[in-house]
Amino acid sequence: MLIPLQVEPAEDFLTRAAAAIADAGTHIYVDTSLTMWLTAIGPASRAAFIDWTSGIIGRIHVPAWTIQEYYRHHRSKTLTKDIGEQCEAVAKATSDFRSKIRLIADGPLLPGEPESAFLQRVDAVQTELRALATAAERWNYEGASAEVIGWMNAHALDTSGIFARFGRLKEAGAARYAHDVPPGYEDRRKDLNKYGDLLFWQDVVADARRRKAARVIVLTRDRKEDWYGSAPEPEVGPALRRLKSRWEPVPSPHPMLSFELRTQSGCDLLLLDELYLGAVLWRADKRRFGRFAAVALSMSADKLSRELAPSTSVHVRAAARQVDDRISLAQALALVRGALEQEPDAAQLGILAAFEGDAMVAEQALKGLTPDWVGIQEGIPLASFSRRVFDLADPAQPFATQAARQLLDTVDQTDAEHASAVVGGMLTAAYYKDASPRNRPGGNLLQEVFAWAVDPGCERILKVLANRLRSMQSAGFVLPDAVATSLEVRLEASAVVATVPPTLGQLYLGAQAILTGQAVGDETRLRDLLTDREEASVGEIVDAVARHYGVPLVSLAIVESADGETWRIGETTGLERFGPVSQPIRGNAAPVEDLAGAAKEAETPIQAGAEPGPEGHGEDIDQREGSNGDEGQNDDDDDDDYVGEEE
Repeated sequence: MLIPLQVEPAEDFLTRAAAAIADAGTHIYVDTSLTMWLTAIGPASRAAFIDWTSGIIGRIHVPAWTIQEYYRHHRSKTLTKDIGEQCEAVAKATSDFRSKIRLIADGPLLPGEPESAFLQRVDAVQTELRALATAAERWNYEGASAEVIGWMNAHALDTSGIFARFGRLKEAGAARYAHDVPPGYEDRRKDLNKYGDLLFWQDVVADARRRKAARVIVLTRDRKEDWYGSAPEPEVGPALRRLKSRWEPVPSPHPMLSFELRTQSGCDLLLLDELYLGAVLWRADKRRFGRFAAVALSMSADKLSRELAPSTSVHVRAAARQVDDRISLAQALALVRGALEQEPDAAQLGILAAFEGDAMVAEQALKGLTPDWVGIQEGIPLASFSRRVFDLADPAQPFATQAARQLLDTVDQTDAEHASAVVGGMLTAAYYKDASPRNRPGGNLLQEVFAWAVDPGCERILKVLANRLRSMQSAGFVLPDAVATSLEVRLEASAVVATVPPTLGQLYLGAQAILTGQAVGDETRLRDLLTDREEASVGEIVDAVARHYGVPLVSLAIVESADGETWRIGETTGLERFGPVSQPIRGNAAPVEDLAGAAKEAETPIQAGAEPGPEGHGEDIDQREGSNGDEGQNDDDDDDDYVGEEE
């Protein structure tokens, strides 16, 4: 028996729970508390739950004692009685309030209104509450219970050991409860159904052993400590906090329950209540299971509608900028230099520190990252801040990841300078490590930044960044000024190995062949990029290759193959490594705009970081940024006119 020392983060638990549900070796058992709750929720929410269970036929079970307890509640009309009692209590409370408040309401209580106004409003509230109580009492319990009973009958276990256990139940139960052995010991003072949890549990243990289950999931709303281990309120990331502000502790079984199941049935135990099950299903498919998740997460109907409303595509939003909202080349040069060479301002550094600290502080920092906040930042510090946020964004840093997404979401709500600072700052992080170009652009959110890079307001910062990368012999397959240009992808079968399906012999990104017969290290082995699979579809292969090289997925056009075709991957097939010496052929490289006369075009002087040159212009940011696109070659004619671009 082991006592857990660490609290599992909510996001990690949800990922583990989803994987457990999907595993064919997992069997799921439902207790009475969950079936009663299923009866009380609305028909659409209940239908979403039943729809989910239809995908795990043969692995979700309702033990006999769950059905016995449900039948007892059904026969005694427990739920309808509860509603009647609640309605009666509300009516009595409002009546008592009116009776007690009547005397002080004899004088004026509502400024500017007649003395009788207060009691008139109390009477109106009473009338409204009576009408609502009447509506609640008309709830169609018979229809709801019939759906749940039909579902339970379809998933009922056909065996049970409860009858054989009745003879020793009181003795066995008392012995366990005397030593606080779960489940059910907190029911020891009950007169009725004192040992119900134990009967349910013993059937679960026996059935899991009979089925040779790898693990057991118990769906229960019973959060008493004779089921759940103690745990603090979890720190959750922004995505979960957006769904619900406060979360119950992550479900953790009582250690003795886990130990008993492991020793008696040879399998692991996982508990799920409706809250965490709702979160699992929301993450799995919020459109299909959204109604169930919403009621489990206490999400209002209005919020659910907003969450499920189709969002305007990034491409449409990014392309909607006014034609005259652009920055000059001088501004673009300053932003790129600032992102690479300068620090964010003090306030921004404080925000960055918050993302790596306490969850509540991080949440507060996230709330401040609005379009209005972005709009009042200086361009250069904002570019540097955006670069730092992008660098931090990865699965281990959920707050920084959310911050990066929030910054990107402001791009179409700010002017071209601030949009360029955000997009350009993030792309400098993707293409540079410190001051040196990466051989492959990277980053957890690179594809999302590429999606916003089609904003016309960002055009000049993309050109400046691309020219700087060319001049520094960047091995990036697609440079920032070409992210929207289509790149053809073509697969060729091996001419040496004949198999069915065909073995992949070569893959072309544009004009560049990228496969080698012998991978150099695991990071370039194609099978490793495909989770060590021997076969994969065209779409999966192209996706893996594109992400490896940092190529925009939206720019790829597969030719001569169907996306769903299956190909075999050779054991040693690898990907070419590119670098400053071995440059890739960029089949979609855009022609570099003639940058002559940049200073004449500049609408504002170069900002901080651009020191005066001999003629009073901005100091050299790299003559190479004015290159004509030939790697490492300078165009002397352009150099003369490109302000301050002298070696």
